[in-house]
Amino acid sequence: MYPWRGALSSWAESTNLQVDALGLVTMLGSEEIDRSVGRLVSSRYVEYLPFLGAFVIASNRFMQKKPGFTLYNFTSGIQTTELAGWFTRWIQAQDFTQVRDVVEWEVGARPIRSLKFVVGLLLVGLPLHGILVALTVLSGDWWGFANAMAMAASVIVRVTLVAQVQKGIDKAIAKADKDAHERHTKSVEAYKIKLREYKSRSVSTKKEDIASTSAPKRPNRPGNPFVIAKTIVVTDDSKVITVRAPDYLIGPIFTKNPKVPNPWLYAFVRYVGWAAFALHIVSLGMAALVTQIYTVVLIMGATVLSTYKIGCDDWKLGAKAARATTKKANDVESNGASNVPRCWVSSTLGAHCSQYPYSESVRRQDLYVWLEPDDSELGLMKDWYLIPHKNSSWMAELERKQTEYHKNLKSRSTI
Repeated sequence: MYPWRGALSSWAESTNLQVDALGLVTMLGSEEIDRSVGRLVSSRYVEYLPFLGAFVIASNRFMQKKPGFTLYNFTSGIQTTELAGWFTRWIQAQDFTQVRDVVEWEVGARPIRSLKFVVGLLLVGLPLHGILVALTVLSGDWWGFANAMAMAASVIVRVTLVAQVQKGIDKAIAKADKDAHERHTKSVEAYKIKLREYKSRSVSTKKEDIASTSAPKRPNRPGNPFVIAKTIVVTDDSKVITVRAPDYLIGPIFTKNPKVPNPWLYAFVRYVGWAAFALHIVSLGMAALVTQIYTVVLIMGATVLSTYKIGCDDWKLGAKAARATTKKANDVESNGASNVPRCWVSSTLGAHCSQYPYSESVRRQDLYVWLEPDDSELGLMKDWYLIPHKNSSWMAELERKQTEYHKNLKSRSTI
C-alpha cells in the first residue's frame, strides 16, 4: 500500500534484531520514576512524554510513605517517623550536604506558567507523539498504533494523578490555616478570661491569707501556631536537613499524605493507567521493529531527563544554594537568598534552599550550634538521644563552639 512499508519490513527482517520490550517496560526505571514523579516537581520539557515503569503510577506506589526518615520538631516537642511520601522523595532527590542545608517552606501563589505548557505540550509532547502515530499509521503497524495510544494514555494518567495530589496539598494547607486561626482565636479568648479571673482573684486575696493559702497561678500565654518551627529531618542516609516552616503546617502537610479532592476520579484514572500499561506491554512486543526502537528511545530519553531533573525547579538546587551562601558571605550588601530559585511543589507550597556558613566540619555537633537551641530544646535533644547523655567532653566542646559562634555573630553585626 505504501512504498516504504516493504522497505521497512525487509530492513527489520535483514537485521534479525529482537527487542525484549516486556523486560524494558516492567523491570527498568521503577525506582527512578518512583522518586522522580513522587516528589511532585515536573520538568517543563518532558512532563508530557511517556516514562518507563508506568505501573508505578497506576499502582499509586509513588505516593507510599518511605521508612528511614525521622522528623524532630523542637518548637512543638514532636518526634515522628511518619513523613509524607512526597516530602521524603523530594528530600532524596536533592543534592544536599551532610548537615549544612536549610529548606524554607512558604505558602504563597505560584506564578502562572504558560511557557511551561507551550514548551512541554505544544513544542515537545505533541510533536514526538505525533511522529510515532504517523509512523505507525503510514506503515500500517496497528500494534504500534495501539502502543502509541497506550503511551499517550499513560501520560494523561500521570499528569492527572499528580495534579490531584497537588490539589490535595493545597486543600490541606487551606484547611490547616483555617483550623490554626480558629484554635488560636479560641486559645487567646480563653487566656483572656483566665487572665481576668487571675487578676480579680489576686486583688481580692488579702495579704494575710497569702501565707495560709496558695496564691493563684498566672495562666500561660497560648503559643503562636504561625511561628516558624525549628525542625530537622534525619534522612535514610543519615543526612540532617534543617526545615523551616510555619508550625501549623508541620503535622498536616509534612507528616501526612494528602487526601485527593476527587477520590472517584483518582481511582478511575488509576484503572485506566493499569489498562494502558497492559496494552503497552502487549502491543509493544507485537509492534514493528522501527516502532519498538522509536518507543524505547523516547521513553528512555524522557525517563533519564526526568530523573536528572532537567527543566525542573529543583535542578541542582543544593549547588545553587551553596553558591548563593558563598556570595552572601563574601558580599555584605548581597542577601544571597534572592538568587536561589523557589521550587514549587503545588500551587501554594514552595521552598527555597540555603546553607549555614561554610565549615570544614560535617559533624552534627556543628549543626546543633547553628540551631542555637535554648535549654528546653537541649533537653529535647537529650530525650531523643540526639546528643550524648554522659559525655562531658562532648558537651564542653559544644559549649565552646556555641560561645565562638555567638562571638562571630556579634562581630558580623558590627561590620
